[in-house]
Amino acid sequence: MTTTNFEPDGGTSRNDLVQRIELMETMIAEGRQATMRFGWIFVLWGLIDLAGMALEWERPNHVWNWPVTISIGMVLQFAGLRMRSRSGRDCSAIRSPGRSPPSGA
Repeated sequence: MTTTNFEPDGGTSRNDLVQRIELMETMIAEGRQATMRFGWIFVLWGLIDLAGMALEWERPNHVWNWPVTISIGMVLQFAGLRMRSRSGRDCSAIRSPGRSPPSGA
């Protein structure tokens, strides 16, 4: 069985490996920042779901339990996103390392 070496004649240099590792570390750090930036949405919808189940427990089969719960959740989410955008934090554009920001940003 023959293996093909796709590396240059001298193999991968130490500098190339260090650059690749630094790129991976940068991408992991950006992923963590994005998770922290948007993690509150997951908590919000978990609480909204629990509130809907509590309403269903209190008033079983009531026709307005879930529509009201979901509507309140949407209002809270949009209010939270609006507050974040007013505070100057960019929560709409997540960029990869090395890419320029979108035009107009």
